[in-house]
Amino acid sequence: MVSLLGSTASKIALRSVNGNGPNGVKADYDPAKVAGGKVSLYWRVVSKDAAAAARGGTCYGAEKAALERFTQGLAAEVYPFGVSVTAVSPSQVVPTPGTVYHRLVSSLDDPKGEAPELMAQAALLLATESYQRVSGRVTYSQQILAEFGWRPKGRGRGVDTRGSGYSEI
Repeated sequence: MVSLLGSTASKIALRSVNGNGPNGVKADYDPAKVAGGKVSLYWRVVSKDAAAAARGGTCYGAEKAALERFTQGLAAEVYPFGVSVTAVSPSQVVPTPGTVYHRLVSSLDDPKGEAPELMAQAALLLATESYQRVSGRVTYSQQILAEFGWRPKGRGRGVDTRGSGYSEI
């Protein structure tokens, strides 16, 4: 994996993903096509950096914070149509080649990391729960899994420490 973090190309790519992606979903959304149906819009867009960006990550943190607000704003717009819009972040760093490269975890099996399955379970929970219970949530994987009884007590952000504050709604 080649890291472009900090480069102009990476900043343009992040803005495309973080800004244009969700806006494209909103632009393509047609309430008439889903009225009365079960629809969930979910994206893994949030990050601990939305709450407190690390040095050198100001733009990244600002984009993540904006996506949290975008999630909640879009959720309010489409709620009358029975559409759920949610966002989730891992409670702990998920070991990936990128997080190993940036030394956020020591290896792909680092016990301090969060198993990818927890993010998958959180996404499944948010996609299958009724929109009345979850729409507009900006949450953390282990926080939402513990809250809905899908696992005992979790750990990490949203459980042991606060998230952005919006995750507590």
